[in-house]
Order: sequence, then C-alpha cells, then structure tokens
Amino acid sequence: MSVLRRSTAAISKVNIRSIINQSLCGLCQSSMDSGLFYQPPTYQNNAVSPLSNIVCPACARWFDYPKSRCQKCALPLPASTEACGHCLTRHPYFDHVIAGSLYKGPTKALMKGFKQGKLTGLAPLIASLESQIRSYYGDNIQIPLYLCPIPTPFFKWWYRGFNPTHQITQQLVRHLSEWPLHIHWKALTATRKNLGQKHRSLKERLLPKKQRFALGKKHIPSPAPHWVLIDDVMTTGATLSQCAALLKTAGAHQVDAWVLCRTPLAQ
Repeated sequence: MSVLRRSTAAISKVNIRSIINQSLCGLCQSSMDSGLFYQPPTYQNNAVSPLSNIVCPACARWFDYPKSRCQKCALPLPASTEACGHCLTRHPYFDHVIAGSLYKGPTKALMKGFKQGKLTGLAPLIASLESQIRSYYGDNIQIPLYLCPIPTPFFKWWYRGFNPTHQITQQLVRHLSEWPLHIHWKALTATRKNLGQKHRSLKERLLPKKQRFALGKKHIPSPAPHWVLIDDVMTTGATLSQCAALLKTAGAHQVDAWVLCRTPLAQ
C-alpha cells in the first residue's frame, strides 16, 4: 500500500481521537515521544515550532520545507540557486510566497481530506505554515497586513458546504492574534468564467486566459500598502499572480502569498 493511501486511511480514523488525547500524534497516532533523534525547528528566540505539539517528531519530517527554494515563488531548487526559471521569464505579480509544506505524501492526504470536509486535518498544516511565517517575518510586525483569501467559485462553495480559504484565513488570524492583521473577505470576487484549476494541465494553467477574478466593489481600503493572499495549494502561481495584479492596480505596494502546500512543478 502506498504512503498516500496509508496516510489517507490513518487520517480519516485518528484525527478526532488524537485531538481528544493530546499525547497521540495527529497524523500517525503514535506516541508523541517517538523520533527522539529528530529536533523540531525553533525560532530565533528559541521558541519551539507549534507543529511539535500536534504531530510526533517522526511525522514532523514531512512538514520540513527545503531551505533551498526560489526567493519569489518558494519552488524547491538545487543549492545556491536563488530564482527559478519560471519567475525569471514570466515575472509573476506577487512579491513573495510562504508555503507551509510540500504537496506530497501525508501532507497531500491531509489537504485532500480537508477539501472533503475533514477539518481536523487542517491543524498540522496550519501549524507548519505558521512556523514558516514566523521564521520569515520575525516577531516585530509593525505595519498592518491586509489578508485577502482567494475567492472560491460559488458552485464549489455550495458543493463543499464551506470555503477552504476562509477556514485557513480564520485559523491563521487566530494563531497570529498578536499581529496587526486585517481580513477583507470581499476585496476580490470570482467571476462567472472561473471554473477552477483542478482539471487543467500545467501547460493549460500557464497559458493566457480570461479574467477569473475581479476587484470587489467598495471593499478595497485605502491606503493599504501590504496585502497577503491566502490559498490552500499553489501549483504554477497563475491564480496568485492574477489576484496580485488586481490588488496592485488598486494601490497595493507589496503583495505576498501564504499557502498551505506548494506543489513541485514536476508533479
């Protein structure tokens, strides 16, 4: 049985039980004391990553993001490489992407379970993203950050019964409660031409396409120099780039993106 299949079966059964019993890992349900030879990541002030309270040290390895990555889109790269070819040639409109983990193995199973309504699997993904955010920005956030979740088409919202990006945004604001964060739910809206990206190939996603998003009416605060887009999975960055372009036309000076998972282009 593949790692993804085993992870999906485990996640569907043990997440609720592991939340009740905090001594169990939320991913494999083993003891939180397993993997003693692995040291969880820490911040500059020696604070332990929030992920260490949710999954065991052995499973925490799946959430380690490669240190060698593109400085703009967070794509894993060979050592001593600062930018990927995609960012050098296409120049996406966003400024920086922070990803919590790679979209593979157990993290892929967690994300698929979350989109199917298993919200308990969101905890380790949020904790991993929070760890990356705190490592990048540090603890001294002075300027306000305006959060904008990527709009979800209405038919997907109705089918699932919830909006994934709204859930992610609410959890991040709760975990980063000491930061000056402001949510603007309707800064962007999905147009009727937005049919999603799930069934599109990599080449189709990179091709020029009709506008899938639009600026919300009377929902863009001014001035708002620093915006942050919130999304679940980033593959090519086409969606984030299109949304960042709209926000910059409305007056944003910098547009970053926080995503739970980053898909390597090879997948």
